[in-house]
Amino acid sequence: MKIDFSYSYHNLIGRQQKSTGKTGFSDLLSKKAHSSQNRDFVDLLQTKFESPYLNYCNYSADLSDINLETENYKISQDEQSGYISIYDKKAGTGVVMRSVQDLAVQKDIATGTKVLIRDFGSGFYCVVRVTDELEGALKKALQTDVLREKELTGFKVHTDQKTGIHYITANGYEGRGGILLLDDQGREKLVSMAEEYMSQYPQLIKSMDEAIMFAAFEISGVAKRTPNGILKLGPNSLSFYDKNGKDGWQILFDELDYELYRKEWDKGKNTDEIESKGYWESI
Repeated sequence: MKIDFSYSYHNLIGRQQKSTGKTGFSDLLSKKAHSSQNRDFVDLLQTKFESPYLNYCNYSADLSDINLETENYKISQDEQSGYISIYDKKAGTGVVMRSVQDLAVQKDIATGTKVLIRDFGSGFYCVVRVTDELEGALKKALQTDVLREKELTGFKVHTDQKTGIHYITANGYEGRGGILLLDDQGREKLVSMAEEYMSQYPQLIKSMDEAIMFAAFEISGVAKRTPNGILKLGPNSLSFYDKNGKDGWQILFDELDYELYRKEWDKGKNTDEIESKGYWESI
């Protein structure tokens, strides 16, 4: 049975880096957003959104040619556009801000998690988790003692109960899954869970990349392990991947009915009952 993540996979992409043994995560939208062939995303990128700030600081309008690199981050500025790129080396993710005036740290009040986020709308976004190292690097790059900080809106930071890993979802688009906000400990837990998947489903999962995908889906609440396979909930589909790698099924539904399936999904059942296509068709 071919595993297809083309629609529901969103930004959760894992790759095993042989040279370091670390797991990296890349964001497909970083290329899509800046492609001259995709004008919709370029127009969105150039749109300026105003929000009230918790802490306001005027960065110097004279800043240009920003280029700073630390152990885990790279901050650079495009000479022609003035766009500021912030890249997380370990996570393999990055965000691009329109200008220094648009660069603001968003803070989730409930968890205290800080992020830099670029929202393209319709549940698509790029995000970088802000650590102490990145915060210090940004202050140095922007020549300021205080960064702009505002409350996170339009998104929610969740905490996976099993691993303690934080992940973020766009409000109203939870069915697309979330993006993991990983530190070193979180990366180790993700890889450990991926190894469990490879051991539990050797006929279904053939690579570490696939195992990381499923583990990330489980952490973000849209995959369940069952006695005989893996159940995956998407924004308009429900799929069962049998552990033999051959038998499986899929149900397609209107995206407007997502909450109906999600309500049943959240009941917490992980038995062979939910492996049945008929069980879900009865809904």
